[in-house]
Amino acid sequence: MTKHRQKCDTTSDGWVFPSDRSDLLNPFRGAWPHTPQRSLALTPDIQTLFSAVGMGVVVFGWLHYLSLIGKEKVPKHPQFSLSTMLAGSLLSIAPWMVAVAQKLPLSLLAVSFSVGAVGLALFFVYLLRQAPLPDQPLRLQVNDRFPPLQIVDANGQLHNTQDQQGQRFLFKFFRGHW
Repeated sequence: MTKHRQKCDTTSDGWVFPSDRSDLLNPFRGAWPHTPQRSLALTPDIQTLFSAVGMGVVVFGWLHYLSLIGKEKVPKHPQFSLSTMLAGSLLSIAPWMVAVAQKLPLSLLAVSFSVGAVGLALFFVYLLRQAPLPDQPLRLQVNDRFPPLQIVDANGQLHNTQDQQGQRFLFKFFRGHW
């Protein structure tokens, strides 16, 4: 059994037509037999467009999350922001995968957008993995008495808040990295 290959003519702007016009009357060819088929090439412009749109989707996910912080409505598990960043990252990487599979040259601008999109998404995930600050009401209010406390400073000297009673003092605490 031999495969029949149809000869095609290609115009200068990329449209593909069958050389044998008898195929146009074939009812099994499609609903619109006169519609030409155009081959889609992954040009550097299309690569850049997909990567830029992917970067835009990632930035939208960031802005959405940051807008929730200002409203104090940050979800414990921000699935919407994470999913938009994942979708944007995949959209920006898609031209790479197609271009590599088809052995096409990569656009440097598309690569830049893709690296930026994936980097922003990974940085967001990194920040979410950090220990969140406790979200609870303050125990001390303005004009409350300072609780009794004994601490050792960096020089090894012991300080007691009871010794400072009746005096003004400034207590600074730096969390550091722990």
